[in-house]
Amino acid sequence: MDFVYGLTANVVSTVATYPIDVIKTNVQITGKNKSVPDIVKTVWRRGGCRAFYVGVMPSLSTYPIFWSVYFGTTSHMSDTWSNSWSGNNVYVDKFIKSYIAGSIGSTVTNPLYVIKTRAQNVDRPMSLVSTIQGLNKIGYRSYFKGLTSCYYSNLKLGLQFPLYDFIKAKTDNVVVSAISSKMLSSIALYPLDVVRTNQRNTDVSMSMMRTAVNVVKQNGIKGLYRGSLVYVVSSAPNFAIMMTMMEWLNPRV
Repeated sequence: MDFVYGLTANVVSTVATYPIDVIKTNVQITGKNKSVPDIVKTVWRRGGCRAFYVGVMPSLSTYPIFWSVYFGTTSHMSDTWSNSWSGNNVYVDKFIKSYIAGSIGSTVTNPLYVIKTRAQNVDRPMSLVSTIQGLNKIGYRSYFKGLTSCYYSNLKLGLQFPLYDFIKAKTDNVVVSAISSKMLSSIALYPLDVVRTNQRNTDVSMSMMRTAVNVVKQNGIKGLYRGSLVYVVSSAPNFAIMMTMMEWLNPRV
């Protein structure tokens, strides 16, 4: 049931915050050097309100599937694994399980994330069919661009969920716990998200290091933090909505 709960909760949170996610993706892409208002205007000119939901269909598969796999996997591990190997420390245990579950979810959904990222880019064709055709021309490996970055970036989940549990134990407030844990973990590892987005957007195969160097060459060190505020504005409410629904559907989460 945790698989179903995760799916349901994230469908709601994805739809609610998706337009901000479109803006965030375009801010992160190397070479644009456009302000948030400029990007909003560009997206609007591309197709009005509809343009802010470009790629929403793969996203309604991507995010919900990722989180349903995540919650289903952590639930299974909690039911079947002993935490003696973590020294019976609940936070270390949550870190390990969160990282493993996140990495499994990333492996399953990476092709959908690639489609979503490229569909959201206002400099590319708007059609999902055109996006998929372009990826097919590059080859099947294109669907796994940024997967290595995902494995590193999933350390964020390893921080986020233990922080969520810790803050919730202190405050007994789901929204405060979700927003605080998401903000702290995201800021700590945000450059990995920028690298991952740019790997997924390029037509050539680029390593994490080469992509990071390319970002720095074009935008300086600050380029690794481009869009961090927009990211937090989109992801923190998304996580808060999702966890509120998860706590409502399944309090033992």
